[in-house]
Amino acid sequence: MWTLYSIGDPVFLQQVLNAVAMLFGSADFLQFVAIGFLIGVLIIAFQGLTQGAQGIRFQGMLVSFLLYALLFVPTVSVTIEGAYSGTARVVDNVPLGPAVVGSAVSNLGYGVTRLFEQVFTTPPLTEHGYVDALQVLATVRKTALSRLTTGDANSPTEGADVEQSWINYVADCVLYGVDRQINGASMDAILKATDMDAALQTPIVTGTTEIQLGTTRELLPCVDAYSRLRSYTNRQFLPKFRQALAAKLGTEAAAVDTRVNGALTALARDAVDAQQYMVMAALLPMFEKGVVQHYRNLGDQAAATQTSQAIQQRNSQWATEQNLFVAIMKPMMVYFEGFIFAIGPFMAFVIGLGPIGISMVGKYLIFGLWIQLWMPILAVSNLYLILTAQRAFEALADQNSAVLPSFRALYESDLLLQSYLGTAGMLIASTPAISLMLIYGSAITATHLAGRLQSGDHVNERLTAPDVVQPSAASTVGPLMQTTALGGTHAPGAQGMVWSFKAGQSAQATLRSAELSAEQAQESFQRTFGQAFAQSAAANQQTATQYALGQKFDASYSRADAAVAASAEELSRRFSESGLSQEGLSTLLSAGLKGAMAGATQARLGGDLASQISQKYGVTDSQASEVAQAIAQKASTDQQLKAAFTEGLAADISRSHGESYAEGLTQNDTSQLTRSAQNVLSTTHSYEQAATFARSVGTDASFSAIETSAMLLRQPATMSRLEQAIDRFGLSGDAARQTDGLLAGGVVGDPVQARAIAGMGLLLGFYGGARTQTMTPTERQRAETAAMRIYSGLLGVNVPEGLDPRVNATLANTTPALGSVRTAVTAAGLHDSQDRVSTGLSSLRVNADGTIAQVTTGPEQVETFAAGARQSVADQGTVQVNRLRAQRQAELLKTIDQRVQLPAPAARTVQEHVGGLMIQLGESGALAQAGVMGLVGQASASAAAALAYGQTLLSGSGWEAARTAGETAAGGAQGWTHARQTMVEARLDEIAGYGLTAAQTDLYRTASQTTLFAFAPSEAQQTARTTVIGEAPSVATGEQIATLIERAVTARDDSDLRLIGAYNQTHQIEEPVEPAVPVGQLGEHLLPPAAVTLPNSSSAAGDDGKKNASLHAAAQLGGLPLQHLSVTGGALGNVLDLIAAPESHGNYNAWYRHADQDQVILSALTVSEVQALQSQLLAQGNGGSAIGRYQFLADTLADLTQRLQLSGSEPFTPALQDRLALTLARDAGINDWASGRLDDDSFAYNLSRIWAGLPKDASNLSYHDGVGDNAAQIDYARVIDTLTTIRQGDRPVLAASVSDLSRAPASIPAR
Repeated sequence: MWTLYSIGDPVFLQQVLNAVAMLFGSADFLQFVAIGFLIGVLIIAFQGLTQGAQGIRFQGMLVSFLLYALLFVPTVSVTIEGAYSGTARVVDNVPLGPAVVGSAVSNLGYGVTRLFEQVFTTPPLTEHGYVDALQVLATVRKTALSRLTTGDANSPTEGADVEQSWINYVADCVLYGVDRQINGASMDAILKATDMDAALQTPIVTGTTEIQLGTTRELLPCVDAYSRLRSYTNRQFLPKFRQALAAKLGTEAAAVDTRVNGALTALARDAVDAQQYMVMAALLPMFEKGVVQHYRNLGDQAAATQTSQAIQQRNSQWATEQNLFVAIMKPMMVYFEGFIFAIGPFMAFVIGLGPIGISMVGKYLIFGLWIQLWMPILAVSNLYLILTAQRAFEALADQNSAVLPSFRALYESDLLLQSYLGTAGMLIASTPAISLMLIYGSAITATHLAGRLQSGDHVNERLTAPDVVQPSAASTVGPLMQTTALGGTHAPGAQGMVWSFKAGQSAQATLRSAELSAEQAQESFQRTFGQAFAQSAAANQQTATQYALGQKFDASYSRADAAVAASAEELSRRFSESGLSQEGLSTLLSAGLKGAMAGATQARLGGDLASQISQKYGVTDSQASEVAQAIAQKASTDQQLKAAFTEGLAADISRSHGESYAEGLTQNDTSQLTRSAQNVLSTTHSYEQAATFARSVGTDASFSAIETSAMLLRQPATMSRLEQAIDRFGLSGDAARQTDGLLAGGVVGDPVQARAIAGMGLLLGFYGGARTQTMTPTERQRAETAAMRIYSGLLGVNVPEGLDPRVNATLANTTPALGSVRTAVTAAGLHDSQDRVSTGLSSLRVNADGTIAQVTTGPEQVETFAAGARQSVADQGTVQVNRLRAQRQAELLKTIDQRVQLPAPAARTVQEHVGGLMIQLGESGALAQAGVMGLVGQASASAAAALAYGQTLLSGSGWEAARTAGETAAGGAQGWTHARQTMVEARLDEIAGYGLTAAQTDLYRTASQTTLFAFAPSEAQQTARTTVIGEAPSVATGEQIATLIERAVTARDDSDLRLIGAYNQTHQIEEPVEPAVPVGQLGEHLLPPAAVTLPNSSSAAGDDGKKNASLHAAAQLGGLPLQHLSVTGGALGNVLDLIAAPESHGNYNAWYRHADQDQVILSALTVSEVQALQSQLLAQGNGGSAIGRYQFLADTLADLTQRLQLSGSEPFTPALQDRLALTLARDAGINDWASGRLDDDSFAYNLSRIWAGLPKDASNLSYHDGVGDNAAQIDYARVIDTLTTIRQGDRPVLAASVSDLSRAPASIPAR
């Protein structure tokens, strides 16, 4: 029996030999051979005749016959043994010749290869394949790329998500520690760590992360999360990962570790644990994705995108790598191995041809030898690649400090694996040519290798050096539609068929208009202010300069003083020898500017200032004159300074800080001065916005319809704004017709893109239609403004308010002299015949801070009456507030008593609380802020000391051991003393806003200095405790407060301190000594002001429990109940009633889903306490944070607090609620609506964007419909009728026209 070693596929070779055996046993084959011999005889006879008929060489035919009889007539059994699989297959009746030749040749190639492998001591090629060590490590890395390649390993148990759990842990815990360098954590240390614990374990005890290792998600502390993940990865994830590897390596799961260990031994030499390598390789992609998530959590989208792209590119590259031996060489061997036996019958035919056939058989034998030489050559290549890769891996560890299986070494080894696998592929492709050269001795191999090394295989040189000339077709046919990144789907040349908006020209026109308006407004204000200031100075019998020197503005709010600060500093350096301070020179310069605005000449200014300087500052006359002349010159000629001072002065006056200027002026003159100041601010703000927009778009910026529509397609939110604008201006029909035309004409292929082109074209005025033809100039301007706002969203720039160049055209008119109109009317003998208070809507304006300014005022007697009424109501309000505070104080005292009665925490609990508190201080960076006045090194040492102290306490080692650890970390006794002081200061900074008194804060400080570090109470602590007890209303209360403060020192929860702070806010306000003097009776149409008890509707007999029950007709709006009428009153109060009706039933004490609650009186709480209540409501699952009559969300209230510069200690009174609501109404355009510049529909639409209970249009849908349970609660027609009635000056007729509410009122959407 003959043995064949199959280096290809034994099954394929068995089928070939079976076919050969059957063919040789058939009669047809004998006829085929006979034909061959006949042809051979004819060839020999022909050769004999052509050679002179000297004889016919039949001996050649005899040799052929003998060879045939020897090689193809006898048959034998052949055993086929797989070189890699080890399986054996037997084929009978195989001709002797193919069996002998195949056995000899295969044994030659296989045997030589085995000898090479034994001598080379490399991983056997005949067992596993070519460069198996490289292939195994590459397979491990490819299998670990993502959850798609790991198979069932990512979810070994039901519901588990190992990858996302590790990603969350890395982002929330590992990189949190790196960012804050907790325990010296750094990215470099993570990348160099060679095991999972060293790389990813973190000591953070305060942070948490979410993991999912089962059907439910768990939120665990970082320490616990790592413990769970580590155990789950080793016990559950790794076995499944082995199974995925086994499938790709073609082996059993139990043999995976052996294969990986063999590869590591062959390449790395050092002892690298196979299991640890597989774990680190699997965790590396998860770590990378954790880095991406961390960047996204921090808002650094650019870094996240860059990292994510690098990961995707690496994964794509690995995905294209193949097992080279399996993909290239082995299929070639399988084919040629079967081919050499398959052509055996043809060789029998060829032998019959005589000497010619015998020669061909010799080539056939050489062909078999050529194939069998591949394996020995590959063995040599395998040796070369393994040895060079070994040296590369050794250099990786020695020179780059990248030791497997660290993350850094895995990164570096990826490059090595890819490089050497690429080299292996080239050598495999060249192996047939190399063996052919050995047989024939030709230059084929050299030519082939040279071709493989040509740059064209790897680099496209035309990318960097393109052809200078390239021929093209004589005629080309373009596409009907083309899709580009910047243009969407459109026809070629479509940009020339649609509109193009020249934004640069529009921006420049707006900028010029805004600049002119600002200049005119400043000139008008300077003139008005000068006249008013001169009149006020005259009322004080002083010159304008003297009067200005007598004024003093508080620097905390005076922008006028701030405007002259730089010039005053320059004068201070110039006249440093005079002894005048910068503040003094600032006052003098401000006075000079005011005098110049009042009409004083430069010489007059110099004289007035010189005399004042000599008198007030004690300088010599010559110095006073020199300083005065310099100031007078600057005040008269420095236009830039005058412009800045004018703007600052206008800001001060508009914020009601210019009362001193109004002395001696009538109310009408004062109002005119205020309006002029507000015009300066408005036009300056418009100019700044216009300048910003002009800089953003440039002078030549132009946006085509194609580009604009493509940008809208990429931003669905902005496209939604366009649709809203189309609906608001009634352009839906025109837009639909233009869209159909664009699609039918083949301009664009996307209906949404066509809609965007049509809508923007209509808003900008490029398209006409039935609706556009009826639009007024004002409506067209508003439509263009809406389009520009859409551009602002697309481009990320702020568009200035109002792009109409004529918006401030009225300022170009010369302002009449102050009081000239009144003088003319008086001279004509005309008098006001009605003598009433002007309360019309057009006379009211809402300021930026929510306060109300009245353009005109009533007669003096009405003002007197109002002043008395305000004082009377204020006194009543004080009494009411004190009563509420007393009730609140009693409730808080009960809570304090209950807290004191609780048992003190155990010693071990105190130790754990203090330990956790110190670790939190060390990790949060609070110590660095508390020690900001010290050295950076000290702050770092304090943080280290806090962490060491806290960790020792948590370990249960005791106070003494903790103090020793803290002292060691702080660098000695002196550093430990400083660290303790810094820790105490950090805690004081954290409780600074709780409302503690100075004595209570001092007690907390002294108690912290002892209790936090287990020292005995100090004398200072005893003194502070006595002080706290003494300032309390009773000794018992003082004892309780002091006890809670001392306990709070060691508590992780500051609720006791907040409780004491809330109690401090309940102290009584000093009440008036005498009762308020009655000032008359209020008219029936006047609404109660802010401090009066709220007008509640009383419950009458027969109350059926409905929300509308027992409400008077005048206390309802649109069928909705109003529990409280607005304390603002007048037309603006009516608007607030309209808003509050669907939001809260008008209840100043409402909160989300509890519109009618009155158990908690919100006016008894401060703004900060209301914000805390909102947080509490959310924590208790209330469903929303909306609160108050106007349902302020938490973020909306926080924004308003910042805008109005509230401290948080202000009571949340109805007046303050109205003020906050008016601020939002001002954003909606209430001033424009009141003055007639905004129609009712647009104003109602703007209000609906802020308050979800109002409908946006006639559809009666809320602007926020579909968001939560938001829905309109009042008919749109009722809203418009009410606004119209308010504008006409009448009290709204409040009739029922909406369905009764059956759920909680709507809440304000997030702004």
